Amino acid sequence: MTKIPMYRPFPAFVLMLMAIHISAGETRGDAPISVVDPSKGTEVVRYGSSQALIIGCSNYQKLKPLPGVAADVPAVAEALERHGFAVTQVMDPTTEKFDAAVRAFIGRAGSVADARLVVYFAGHGHTMQGQGYLCPVDTPSPTEDEVGFREKAVFLPDFLNRAQQAKSRHVMMAFDSCFSGALFANRAVANKFVLRMAQDPVRSFLTAGSENEPVPDESTFRRAFIEGIDGAADRDSDGFVLGNELFAYVQQRVINAADSRNGTQTPQYNSLPMGKQPVGDVVFVVPRRAALAIAPPVKPAAPVPVELDRNQVYAAAERAESNGADVATRFAVWSAVVKAAPADANDWSKRDERIQARAKSILTDLEPAMAMRRRSDVLTTAETVAADENATRKQKIQSWSAVQQAWDVPDDQLSTMERQQVATLEPRLAAMNIAMPVRQRLAQERAERERQEQARLEQERLDRERLEQERLAQERAKQAREAAAAKEFSEQVDIGNQANKRRDWKAAILAFTLAKTFDPTASAVILGLATAEAGDRRQRSAQSAFDQRIDANDLAGAELALIDLQGVASLDAAVKAADRLSLMKQAMVAKQAAAAAAAAAAAARTPEPVARTEPTEPKPQVATKLEAPAKPQAPTIPPPPWAAASGNDAYGDWADLSFDGVIQRMRRIHPGTFMMGSPSDEVERRKDEVQREVTLTRPYWLADSECTQALWKKVMGDNPSSYKADDRAVNEVEFQEVMKFLAKASDLARGTPLRMPTEAEWEYACRAGTVTAFAGDPERLCWNRRNSGGKPQPVRSKAANPWGLYDMHGGVLEWTLDEWNENPAPDPVTDPIRMSHDKVVIRGGCWNMGLGACRAASRMPRSGTSQWDVLGFRIAIDALP
Repeated sequence: MTKIPMYRPFPAFVLMLMAIHISAGETRGDAPISVVDPSKGTEVVRYGSSQALIIGCSNYQKLKPLPGVAADVPAVAEALERHGFAVTQVMDPTTEKFDAAVRAFIGRAGSVADARLVVYFAGHGHTMQGQGYLCPVDTPSPTEDEVGFREKAVFLPDFLNRAQQAKSRHVMMAFDSCFSGALFANRAVANKFVLRMAQDPVRSFLTAGSENEPVPDESTFRRAFIEGIDGAADRDSDGFVLGNELFAYVQQRVINAADSRNGTQTPQYNSLPMGKQPVGDVVFVVPRRAALAIAPPVKPAAPVPVELDRNQVYAAAERAESNGADVATRFAVWSAVVKAAPADANDWSKRDERIQARAKSILTDLEPAMAMRRRSDVLTTAETVAADENATRKQKIQSWSAVQQAWDVPDDQLSTMERQQVATLEPRLAAMNIAMPVRQRLAQERAERERQEQARLEQERLDRERLEQERLAQERAKQAREAAAAKEFSEQVDIGNQANKRRDWKAAILAFTLAKTFDPTASAVILGLATAEAGDRRQRSAQSAFDQRIDANDLAGAELALIDLQGVASLDAAVKAADRLSLMKQAMVAKQAAAAAAAAAAAARTPEPVARTEPTEPKPQVATKLEAPAKPQAPTIPPPPWAAASGNDAYGDWADLSFDGVIQRMRRIHPGTFMMGSPSDEVERRKDEVQREVTLTRPYWLADSECTQALWKKVMGDNPSSYKADDRAVNEVEFQEVMKFLAKASDLARGTPLRMPTEAEWEYACRAGTVTAFAGDPERLCWNRRNSGGKPQPVRSKAANPWGLYDMHGGVLEWTLDEWNENPAPDPVTDPIRMSHDKVVIRGGCWNMGLGACRAASRMPRSGTSQWDVLGFRIAIDALP
């Protein structure tokens, strides 16, 4: 496939240009310019503005670079500035920046109806399917990436349509490149050059060559263009260069230069009307100095001594800086320094690098002052025109339009004094229907920001008020709940105190347990236990008095002490005391009878020396106190009043709670001392498992299994559990719900106060006299993550521990009565308990946890309001000694 050649970028030159005769002074792009017909002395047209946009593409990213363009752009800019144009230069734009620059230029400069505009483009051009394209620096090769080329290249008709959008009288576009298209199908040029054609609007288009005609990097088109507008194209020597004259000259120069290098290059030209108006022509004014001679077409121009010129420019700038020149002079000479820089970076010397860096720094510093000067100049001009009696309204509007263009900038680009001035200029411009869109937009944005800020502050205020109202509502609700709870608490405490006075310890403990549900921070349960303990102390005191009378053989005193003991002791203790008193009476009767029989026998026979013997008194049976046996060794005891059945087996004493046919077996746990927590070398030990000696002084009954769903349903009538099955442990029950269950179950269990174990009671029973992490083989004792199959298993389906308790390891986690304490003290402690409803200790691990969480010492905190599908509990009951 033949590679399509890329051609040198063309100067795209939209030039709204009138041949002008400057009536007085130097011309600036925003100064009014009058074009006068020298043959008649009459004004042909007046321009309010002369603006030029020069775009150069030199350093291509994917196409062949064009170093000559870097020299073409400043040269064309300088020539246009000599002709009164305000020039905007754009170097090496991408497609996005190219489009933005053209839009901004046409939108700003093209809004002035009596303006003249020039757009000059130097860069690669290309023809595809009979249509021309301009190539910004990020355009890829059309042969290597056609899709990317169509995306990045600028379609010539779209570019030219920009010229039609301008309101300006004359627009010229010059393209220093080669391509073809429908726009240049008619290249006819008028044979006569008539100045009055400047009265009519026109859109003129000029290219350096046609399709497939390579353009040399050292641009003949650029030199011919500059020579032409400077006077070489003025064929009739009337002091003006029309667009047709310029094309005729450029065409001759470019074709001759191409012939001299054995090439072909044919410039193209076309003029389009504005709407249905006659086609006008572009006009340039020949400078007042002598006209330039036309260079020989076939001989190349002699090389310019650029090094000498550059040294002179550098020296002039240094002199201006050292002599303290004014801002305008310094800006001009240092701008010349930048323009004099070698186009090829390889040609730069160290001096060039130093001076160019200094020039850019100085120009950056001077730019604000120059901008202030330009604003001052256009304002002075406008004030002068406004005071001129001969100035027309159109001239005044043009001069104030220039003020608008210079002053329509953000406040941060103005000095303090200028910000005060612009405030007075805005109403004057508004009176002439001249808007300041930039400042108006910024004012609107500022007002919008202020509105948004006010809205934000108002929303914050409303949010604060809403949050405060919600807080107050929550506080009122909390106070109401606390008042209701306090009332309930007080009522239950009164009930407990009354029961305490009656020595009805069971009723007292039940009342205090219920009171605890309304005020979890109170020591209600502890109070209940203390009340029971007080009863125990009174029982022990009465028992001690009774024992002393028995030991002293004080029958009368023993009978009185028995009456006191029966008033405070349990039925079991009272029965045992009565039995002892009966034995004492029997012994005394037997002793008396033996004595009487002996006396009678002695009186009936001959007295003989007889050895006297005293009758043997039976000794009372005393129960042996056990210290935490590995297996309970206590003797069989009378059944507790709540037991539906009881007995003794290899594990020790047991008794059954019955709830309408649903049985919960309870195991009696004897007092003892053990090491709570875990040693430092235990696998998976955590820092909260502080090892300490704990003594439990009271016996208690503990359920041999976790509360089942069947038992919960029997008492509460519902089943909150996940994985529902009657033989599984109940779960997803929060702490307060368990307390309600225990209160209701207590009523069903003949008024027996039911509770949960304390943390110490739970671990003591779990260890069952052992000192290791598990009370036996974990595989036999524990349902855990490894063997549960990912679901809960029936209670009692693993082996019991040495005290007959099932699922103390694994199964479900279990609530205790204790508040969570992350750092327990290592000191020995007796009957420890910490009540709370906030964070409660849960123990035992569960079926979906690892073995480490199922150890006897493993513990974790849980909110009292938490529901968890692996969290349940087991029942405990206080036991009589």
